Amino acid sequence: MLKVYEGGKFTSQLLNNKLGKTDFELSLQKGLGLELETTNPGKIVVVAGGTGLFPFSDLIDLLFKDAFIKNNSTNNRVADSIYSNSTILKRKPFDGFSFTFLIAVNYPEDIHPITMAQLSYISNYSDKIKIVLRVNRDA
Repeated sequence: MLKVYEGGKFTSQLLNNKLGKTDFELSLQKGLGLELETTNPGKIVVVAGGTGLFPFSDLIDLLFKDAFIKNNSTNNRVADSIYSNSTILKRKPFDGFSFTFLIAVNYPEDIHPITMAQLSYISNYSDKIKIVLRVNRDA
């Protein structure tokens, strides 16, 4: 998936090369991810702008589920189901960590509505997660 930005340096190059009629291979060295199990506990800062937030969707989803479970831990079938079906959350990967998300977008709708709702929930119901969102309305 590719979002084309009017006047964007990269996407304008793709458009000049008749995007759709030319094969492109985009590749970067792939890392191991956050690897929280081998990282010393502490603060993690996530900096993302625009579509750069998309790679963090899985992390945001897991943080949301973790916060939901912790805030609904007594006799809540949904929380119990999420926990029992998640081998990742059973390992308690976020214990000892705090997260700050620094997010900049041009328009609020640049963030998927589900992701926005999850960010809102975790910023309100988790004391270990802080969300700083900057919207550039003059873009």
